[in-house]
Amino acid sequence: MSIIKKLTGAVCALALCVQTASAVFAQQAQTGMHTDSGVAVASLDAQVDVDAKYLEGVDVNDDPSYIKFMKNQQKVGVTDFTSLVTHQAKFNSFNKIYGIDVSVYNGDIDFEKVKAEGYSFVIVRAGARGYGSAGKMIEDSRFEEHVDNAHKAGLMVGAYYYTQAVNKAEVKQEVDVTLRKIGSRKLEMPVYFDIEPAYDWNGAPGRLVAANLSKAQKADLCKYFCDLINNAGYQSGVTSCKSWFEWEIDMSSLEKQYDVWLAHYTNSTNYASDYNMWQFNSTRKVNGVYSNYTDQDVRYIEMTKPSGALKITASANGTNVVLKWDAIANTKGYTVYKKDVNGTINKISTVTGTTLTVTREQTDTYYYVQGYNYTGGNYYYSDLSNGAKVAGLSVTNADVTKLAGSNRYATAALVSKQCFPSISNTVILAAGDSYADSLVSAPLANAFNAPVLLTYKDMLPDATVKEMSRLGAAKAYLIGGEGVISKKVEDQLKAKGITPLRIHSSYVPDRYGTAVYVSANMDIARGKAPTDVFIAYANGYADTLAVSSIAAMKNAPILYINGSGLLDGSTKYYLDSIKGTLKNIYIIGGTGVISSKAESTLAPYGTVKRLAGSNRYETCVVVNNYFSSILSGKSVCLTTGQNYPDALSGGVLAAKNKAPMMIVDSVLSANQKSYLNAKAPSLFYTLGGDSININLVQLAVNGK
Repeated sequence: MSIIKKLTGAVCALALCVQTASAVFAQQAQTGMHTDSGVAVASLDAQVDVDAKYLEGVDVNDDPSYIKFMKNQQKVGVTDFTSLVTHQAKFNSFNKIYGIDVSVYNGDIDFEKVKAEGYSFVIVRAGARGYGSAGKMIEDSRFEEHVDNAHKAGLMVGAYYYTQAVNKAEVKQEVDVTLRKIGSRKLEMPVYFDIEPAYDWNGAPGRLVAANLSKAQKADLCKYFCDLINNAGYQSGVTSCKSWFEWEIDMSSLEKQYDVWLAHYTNSTNYASDYNMWQFNSTRKVNGVYSNYTDQDVRYIEMTKPSGALKITASANGTNVVLKWDAIANTKGYTVYKKDVNGTINKISTVTGTTLTVTREQTDTYYYVQGYNYTGGNYYYSDLSNGAKVAGLSVTNADVTKLAGSNRYATAALVSKQCFPSISNTVILAAGDSYADSLVSAPLANAFNAPVLLTYKDMLPDATVKEMSRLGAAKAYLIGGEGVISKKVEDQLKAKGITPLRIHSSYVPDRYGTAVYVSANMDIARGKAPTDVFIAYANGYADTLAVSSIAAMKNAPILYINGSGLLDGSTKYYLDSIKGTLKNIYIIGGTGVISSKAESTLAPYGTVKRLAGSNRYETCVVVNNYFSSILSGKSVCLTTGQNYPDALSGGVLAAKNKAPMMIVDSVLSANQKSYLNAKAPSLFYTLGGDSININLVQLAVNGK
């Protein structure tokens, strides 16, 4: 989207294209600039640029629609936005935030400077389809860079795809490219379908105009794009120039359902229909943006404070407390607080529903709730509710919540239900018969606030399907290659309306590469490289299991190393990439599984600390004692040390409850008894069937 969007309507567009072409050729005569084949092409999306061939990696002679032009004549922009535009009266009560939209042609961008200028958001081009007859698709080569850097600067981010699609098959191609470019990134702003007319300098229509689609047909393409984007878990919208919204697209079927981004270059638009955002200028200079033309946008945010009186009730049920309240208007979610006997108030959780189950405290506790609305980067809060008092828990033995299904897949579903009683847009899908890929997923799941569910290699288990349906999942991250989870599972997910996103290394298709790719996706979700890393033995599950929940709580990846203490290529490459940020490296397990060579191998990357006991059970105690400061919850998760399946999904449960994961056997060691006695939990979660002697563990709590 850019300056040429001043072309409004087919007739005006044609006339202005001819005028603009004359101006361009006049400038070429002055500067010596030329275009390939002597053909210049105008689009409402962008201009001609002789560097396009280099920037996009395509032959400009093959499809002239990719040739762009960026003028370098503008003055430095200003941040007094109120002097730039006059807003329609219907937006008087709205919060107005300003932003820019950019593509590869804007060059280098310092988003910190952009934010300092007063901008709140940026919409980034994911790609474009040429409007020449070939209709070639291109991907914006700087999309990922611009999105990530904008997020790091604290800007809200959206995306757009410049279309020249003339049928749904082509729209689907554009959606697929856009979603692949977005990857696992979170977007705070919508993903827009940029549908506009285009003509070459001779006035010949581009492929979308030439298709002569009806208003209803163009609206149908817009709706198809938006619905696919919505199904992928993102907000969607449509953007075009004022004339097309008024005359060329049936907006009656779109404007109430999707976000509308109006392009009308004027300081006071008279567009009469509904719109959420307005691109009012494309020729300003923005500090921090290399190019001298940058699109200017304003977004209208309805400032609505939650309304209504909140009243919370609390009912105790053994070790659980069920909190409930009635919904109030204009509320996107609720924040729940607790006040202890010392008068200290702490936030417990933020939820979208009107109920929350928490662990009962051992002392008297008051609970409160507050509604919030989030619009335009700002939070608006309701008044605080009444306080609901719950008497402290007094027990001689810890209570037990047993999470055991008919098999490992059903157990994982039960753990998910315990962790996520309401919805979860995202799930992590791991192989139920392969511990290596699954156990490193707990930190990723915690980063995405998602459960870990299990699957067969070639088929989704019924328990997993039912749990995804209950959660309302829209995306599933498949951990590992097709050797552990085949494409058949992807196809089943798609058939159920769930977008599969696979995390694995096609270059290093093994557990080492998968662990690295999981770590890299955590970095993206977190927005920064980790300061801590856990190193576990690649060919055993016990030590990885013991540390999975702690790694999740610390937002730290789990990487694998072989028994000789040497790194594989992919792990070394990843450690090299985070070397400047990495501080602490924890080797989990003794020299019997990971050679002492590991210390010297890892020393160049950070401070190395080995956490190990005489066996897997003792190592687990050592790990939990070392990280006792973050294991502040009142519960303990128990799993057998003789097998791994039931514990695959338990890392997320332990992390959410800030609880240690304890590996136990039929007999407890002195160190295990000592640890549990000091911890004095009020609740045990047991993962799996009858292999855990809970009576024995409960005796240990009482020091017997």
